[in-house]
Amino acid sequence: KNEDEGPGRARLPGEPAGIRGSSAASPIPPAPRPSSLVPRPSPLFPYTEGVSDRRLAIGPDAIDLAELARVVSAEDPGSHGAIVTFVGTVRRENKGRRVIRLEYEAYEPLALKAFSIISDEVGERWPTARVAFHHRTGSLAIGDTSVAIAASSPHRTEAFSACRYVIERLKQVAVLF
Repeated sequence: KNEDEGPGRARLPGEPAGIRGSSAASPIPPAPRPSSLVPRPSPLFPYTEGVSDRRLAIGPDAIDLAELARVVSAEDPGSHGAIVTFVGTVRRENKGRRVIRLEYEAYEPLALKAFSIISDEVGERWPTARVAFHHRTGSLAIGDTSVAIAASSPHRTEAFSACRYVIERLKQVAVLF
């Protein structure tokens, strides 16, 4: 899961040094936890039991990126001039070792609470941005999508920043094994 590593990867504008890989110090400090997270079952995504927000999901089902983009732009159509998406896939090599498949396990209620916290952090840092993200569990083959993120905002800078923030925070705090 070290998508950011590699000798040819250039730093993004405004990105601090040290963002490459999980061993580097994180440039994104943790935000305070919200005082109230009230999980409820979701009729739209049954594998997200415990969270009613269809923007956040974890489970074995394939991820619908177009649906994530619709979700982040549906609340106030036309108000967001940018939608940024990120799709993480299973690579065939990691740190010089061959990968056959990835197996993700998660305690879904805890993972969804972490997802809710990340979503709340985005709202605090970029109030005009909306994010949606889903992560798969189970056995994933090379090339399979493991995570997808959509972020929308009136302007592209906030949408890109929010999307990048979500993937970095997922790597830091999501309870996925």
